[in-house]
Amino acid sequence: NVMESRLREIESEMRHMDEENRHVRAAGETRYLDSDFYMKLCQMIDADEPLKGTDWNDLESQVESLSPGFSSRLNSLYRLSLLEYRVCLLLKAHLSPAQISVLICKSQSAVSSIRSRLYQKVFGKKGGAKDWDEFIGSL
Repeated sequence: NVMESRLREIESEMRHMDEENRHVRAAGETRYLDSDFYMKLCQMIDADEPLKGTDWNDLESQVESLSPGFSSRLNSLYRLSLLEYRVCLLLKAHLSPAQISVLICKSQSAVSSIRSRLYQKVFGKKGGAKDWDEFIGSL
């Protein structure tokens, strides 16, 4: 199966990241969590404002700087809808399902359904939303 093969490739790539790269990645995530962009996201969530326009491009840039190749690895596994892709970006940006629901104007249960459906589509087996979150974290 092509999908299983691609999943194994990605898992192998992630396992082979050396210790130094993990430290660099962790430092990048710390900088991101202290960034103006992350603070802006938090302010939007507090104000109950959805992301719009160029905010989505900024988010994609932030995620790519945190995890180079994230989007291409994700898109190589499954053809995501725009909404699914945005949920994945927000997960990778260290936002909770409750925060994501505000930014995309959907209920928390809708966000949960998207996450568990994606797990099933990509892996071909039942899995929970948390399983998808762990996978996204590993990319």
